This record gives sequence, structure tokens and C-alpha cells, in this order.
Amino acid sequence: MTSDALAAGAIDGFCVGAPWNMVASERGVGRIVAAKQDIWPSAPEKVIGMRPDWAESHPETVSRLIVALDAAARWCDRPENHDALAAALADPRYIAAPVEIIRRVLAGEFSLDAKVTAASSPIISCSIPASPIIPGQAMRCGFTAR
Repeated sequence: MTSDALAAGAIDGFCVGAPWNMVASERGVGRIVAAKQDIWPSAPEKVIGMRPDWAESHPETVSRLIVALDAAARWCDRPENHDALAAALADPRYIAAPVEIIRRVLAGEFSLDAKVTAASSPIISCSIPASPIIPGQAMRCGFTAR
């Protein structure tokens, strides 16, 4: 886990999204200085990609896949499903993060610098858009060396 590397001093900071940034903050080994929505509001998080030639030769499969992903995303968005979703995602085969942190992420209960102050920890974690990393993003996230 990345927060283990922070705690061990193997790295000075990292850019991730929830729940990993919250895990580092909750453990007291890092602090959250920015969230993706602060840097790039409404930015895409995940993509599904396929070669054009494959998609063109398998239109029914592509259609069914997109319908299934849409149905799954809608299920995940419904608050009444968040407890079951958090429990499933907390499983070691998937995210393996504390279920309570995942529940808070799903509920939108996210705060910057939740437990650690700048004076007590120079280690920084933040969230950036899921896009090719460019050097300026690290600067905007506020990475600092120890």
C-alpha cells in the first residue's frame, strides 16, 4: 500500500484518488492538499478502450458492454447500494481499503487535510485527473520534498 511506503520514508509523496489519499491521512502519514475536482472539475476518471477494428467487428459485444457498464454505474450511484458496494470494494481482492473510508468516499464525505497539519507532516498526497501525467500537475498538486 502506498501509505506504507510513505510511513517507511521510501517515498516523499504521491498523487492518487480516494480512498488511497484518505488512508494516508487517516493513518497520520500524509495529508491531502488537493482533490481532483479542485484541479480539473468534472474530469473523466476512468475510460474503456478498445481497438477500432475490434469494436467494428464486434458491435453487439461493444453495445452489451456499454449497457452493462452503464447499469453498473447507475447501481453504484444509488445511495441505498453504498453499504453493499463499500463492503464489496473493501475485499482484499479489490481495493482492500477500510470499509468505513470507502463508505465516506461514496457518500461524498471528503475533506482536505483531514487529520494531519503541515507542521506535523511534510508528506503530501493529492488526487489528479486520470490523464497522461505532465510535470506541471505535480507542481499544482503541491508536491514537496522532505
